This record gives sequence, structure tokens and C-alpha cells, in this order.
Amino acid sequence: MNVAALLLPFVVALPPGASVPPPGSLPAAARVTTLDRELGLALVRLPRRGVAPALRRLRAAPGVRYVERDAPLSLANEGCDPLGQQAVKANPGWRSAIHLSTRSAAGIVIGIADSGIDDDRLAPRQAPLLHRSAGGKSTPHDPVGHGTAVASQLVANRPDVGVVGIVPDATLVSARIVKSAACTAPLEHGLIAAFGWLRRQGAQVVNVSASLRSSRALVESLRALQLSGALVVAAAGNGGIKPDGTFPASQPGVLAVGALASSSSTQVWPHSSRGSFVDLVAPAEGIKVMATSAPGQSASTETALTDNGTSFAAPLVTAAAAMVWATHRDWTAAEVANALVRSSTPLGKGAPSRNWGYGRLNVSLALHTPQLVDSHEPNDWVAAALLQRPLRPGAVVVASLGWAHDSVDAYTVDVPAGATARAVLKEGAKGIAMKVLPITASDAELGAVVHQRPGAPQVPLPAGRSLLVVARAQGEGSYTVAVSGGSGNSGT
Repeated sequence: MNVAALLLPFVVALPPGASVPPPGSLPAAARVTTLDRELGLALVRLPRRGVAPALRRLRAAPGVRYVERDAPLSLANEGCDPLGQQAVKANPGWRSAIHLSTRSAAGIVIGIADSGIDDDRLAPRQAPLLHRSAGGKSTPHDPVGHGTAVASQLVANRPDVGVVGIVPDATLVSARIVKSAACTAPLEHGLIAAFGWLRRQGAQVVNVSASLRSSRALVESLRALQLSGALVVAAAGNGGIKPDGTFPASQPGVLAVGALASSSSTQVWPHSSRGSFVDLVAPAEGIKVMATSAPGQSASTETALTDNGTSFAAPLVTAAAAMVWATHRDWTAAEVANALVRSSTPLGKGAPSRNWGYGRLNVSLALHTPQLVDSHEPNDWVAAALLQRPLRPGAVVVASLGWAHDSVDAYTVDVPAGATARAVLKEGAKGIAMKVLPITASDAELGAVVHQRPGAPQVPLPAGRSLLVVARAQGEGSYTVAVSGGSGNSGT
């Protein structure tokens, strides 16, 4: 009897630092796996029989913040179809299409959350890569081939078979989120655990060539990764004009990458997901990669050509981000993302487009794009704003809005008791709305400011601590806001 089949998986949010629900909250047959102790996220498997009353008891238990059903995810290359099984032609022009550079990315840590890696095939003479498997054990095995292909595009060093990654000198860490070649197996808890593990490994650029529907636990784990300073690059998905499940690509601060059509530098692949969340596009099909050694997963014993799909467009942007960051070590994740988006080559009029975002990746131009200061990111949600050093009278902030679907910035402001202060937009006020909210405001209230009509370029600030929200519904660019009046220490 398959005991696992008799259990239903749920993601449970506990107090930060906790790893198991309180005693007496679970039936004896339940199974608990820690996903992220720091965030208090755990996987709880409950017996199918009697699951409704068990859920009611679990949700009512002291300290349980919420309980969600574990949801399926898909690797973004039309599932887990083996590489090399389709009639794919090599695309010799993909490097020139993105103006690829040979700039070093040494010292940059790239993380991938995927199906694992056969790293002995990527670079047999290099030191072993660091792995985390879906079962919690370290293993380089890739049962699908998807992760090995993605890693090949990044760091492969096999000139003997004609496969050299874009940034072979970068450091790669791999979190495996699938257990087997069964494509229905991956669930969101694997991605939650992967985000936590990659955060602890110090990953700076994280590639996610997978998509699923958003959940509270997924957003919480993604935000923790972003707060650690990481830039997340995600495949937009392969849902065409009706994408279903666009997490993490549609989240603020995440670079969402669509795919170009086969051997084209101007047309978008028909199945590449469309939407306002798409930031830029890149080639995907016909790139030579290393194949996994798993039986039946490749038509070649060593190499394969990538099929079309946003899975294989995203790593090109990930590699470019690593190059930009290696060139500008003092930049933030948001500043790296802004440079990649601002330097992309438009595919037509009307950027940003729902089809291709701001355009096609242009690596060479990105490396020479000047910094657009945005040092307070991430500050797109209330908890992130409250973690930052408060602004006080005399503070001046230079930031930007609009790039990488960043439509809201929130700042904690501290005004001395009895003082009078205001926030004044000094530059970039066109199209921007400002509002002051209490620090108890919800993320929904913060997001609603985006839909507020732009008003006066200044707003009064109450004494005490509050949230200053700056939002832009359309367009993009930098702005300067100053906190004036009152008394006290200045600073940002």
C-alpha cells in the first residue's frame, strides 16, 4: 500500500522559528516536514479520511497563522517533455540576437530552482556544485533534464562537445524541486523549501524556470529571498494570451522573461505568456546544452538542443544579470534589473508591450547602461517598508518606479512629536500619486494607491510613525522626494 497516497499535503504557516505545529493539533497518522524554519513554514500531510475536522483543528491551534493546500507547479517548457525528442534546429544566431558579451561573472552566486543537475556532465574537471534535492539530500542527479539544460546555459564548461555557458566562471547552487521524472509530482512546497535554501546559500541571482498559481506561503518565501538582496529572474510561462499560474514571474521586483519565436529576433513565440508583467524577451529554441544521463530523457547521450519555451529564455537574462552585477558590485538587485530592462531592444512601438515587455535582451548595452538609483528596494509591501531605516525631516530619497512592474514604493517616516512636516516631490512628479497611511495598513491598502489619481506634489506628514506611499500606475522613471519641516536628525 502506498501510504503517501493516503495523505493530503498542506503548507502550514507557524510563528517564525517554529518547525512543527503545537502538540495535539494533528492526528497520529499525520507527517510533518520543515520547509523554512526561519519563516515558520512546514509541510503537513494529513490522512484523507477525516481531513475536514483535522483541518479545522489545525487551523484553530495556537500559533498557526494559516493553512493552504499544497498546489502543483510546472516546469516552463511545456511540462517535462524530454529534450531532443522534438525536431529542433540549431539556432546559431541566438548570441548575436542578444549582443552577447564575454564579460566575467566571477564571484557572483547564481541559484536555480529546477529539476536538479548532472554536474559531472557540465564541467567534470571543476569542483562539485552545491545541491539540495527535493528529498533534502544532496545529489547531482537530474531525473528530467530540464535543470541540467538550464545550468548548461549558465555555467557549462564543455568545449570538447561545443557547450560553454554564458558565465562559466560564476558560482552555481542548485535546489532540486522535483523528486522523479513524473511531471505531475512537483508541488509548491518544493519551491518554498528551495527559496529558503537558496537564501541561506547567499544566492544573488535566482533563476526560476517554473510557474504556478500564487499563494500566501509562496509570496512570503519569495519576499524573504528578495529581502536578502537577491534578484529573481523567472520564466513568464507558456500559456500564450491566457496564462494560468504566473508566479513568480508576475510578482513585483521579479524579472519576467518571455521567449522569442524559433530563429527570430523580432517575433514572440506564440505560446509565450502575455501580460503586463512581462519585462523582456530572449531566444530559447535551438541552444545546444548538456543532456542529463537519466534514462530516456534525451535523444543524445551527451548533448541536446533546447525546445522552445520560456524556461530556456530566462537563463539568458539570469546570466546577463550576473554579468551586470559583477561589473557593478555596489548595485542593488533593483538597479541591476532596471539596467537590463532599460537597455532592451524594443520589438516595435508602444513599449512596454504585453507581448514583449520593453524588448529583447541586449547584454552589451546593459553592461554600459548607467545606474538608476533605487537603493531602498524591495519596499513594495508593508513589512518590507517597516524593516527599513525610517525617514526623518531633512531626508531626501532618490528612487524609481515602473521598471520590473515596480509600481509602488513605501517608506516608513518618523516625525517628532509636535513637529510639522511634509513629503515633497522635487523631481519626476508627473504621473505619481502620494498618500500617507498608518503603519498598520495592509498590503491591499498600499497597492490601492496605484489606482489613485496623481495629485499635489506634496502631502502633510503626521507626527509619529507612518507610511509614505509613492505610486505610479503608468510609465516609468526616477523621482526625488524630500521630507521637509519639523526638527530632528536627517538621513535616509
